[in-house]
Amino acid sequence: MWMDNVPVEERLGGYHADTLPVVVVLLRWSLMDLDPEQDREFSLWRDLRDGLPADQVRESKLQDRAFRKALVEMHAKHFERAITTMLPGALLFPEKIVSVALARALLAIIDGDPLPAIDLAVTFQWVGQDVNLSSLIMHLTQFATRELLTGCNVLLLSRPGVIDALRDFAKFDGDFSLFSKGKWLQDLMEVVVYPLPVQSQAVERAVNTTNRTIVHSAFDSHEITEAKTAALSNQVRQWTREGGAYHIRDRALAKIKELGEEAAAALAAADVSKKWRDERDGRRQ
Repeated sequence: MWMDNVPVEERLGGYHADTLPVVVVLLRWSLMDLDPEQDREFSLWRDLRDGLPADQVRESKLQDRAFRKALVEMHAKHFERAITTMLPGALLFPEKIVSVALARALLAIIDGDPLPAIDLAVTFQWVGQDVNLSSLIMHLTQFATRELLTGCNVLLLSRPGVIDALRDFAKFDGDFSLFSKGKWLQDLMEVVVYPLPVQSQAVERAVNTTNRTIVHSAFDSHEITEAKTAALSNQVRQWTREGGAYHIRDRALAKIKELGEEAAAALAAADVSKKWRDERDGRRQ
């Protein structure tokens, strides 16, 4: 895809489940540090505001405080899931130093141990800023409990065998090639985590479709609303299937390149045979 050549933090496609937990924490830090009265970026706004009558200046300051308070509250309301049930998605974070540190922290919580110590001087670069790894892991795991991480609703970790494989992932510094279930774990993580942006976008569309306070939906009958919702749900299923198919195709192409022409011919023959069987049995493509 053309976005493969775009920096990961600039790619389009809604929320990225592999980076969302980290981005949520960094955004929280930015909101808490935001100070229009001191930040250089707001100097023009301050100059224009201070030229207003005194009563308007006071009103502007009150509006600013109320707006920033609302931002922090909205952030807490809408992004809690990112650092609770969706937190394991960050095990695929592009910076390996983060995913390995997070894996070790999650395993410690599951085992009832203290969080592993991280050198306070360790940082990494993300979107042009230095991020302290120790502080990040502490904030990422602030709501993580053993009950949450071993529950049935948590991303990835609720799958059988994942926690055991994650121990090897942490032991070998995130190198999937160094442990027996590494390939299995990598495939599972990628198949589960990467399609999530598609689903989150579709859910937002479904919310807008069923929200009867929105003008375009206010006069729709229940039948029309149900039909629209069903159409969106079917579209999500199609996108998920296509996402999985692309993943399988990319893996197959990599394997063909690794094994050579003989393997390519065998895989092509197997694919033709499967298509013939599907057509014979009347299965959907």
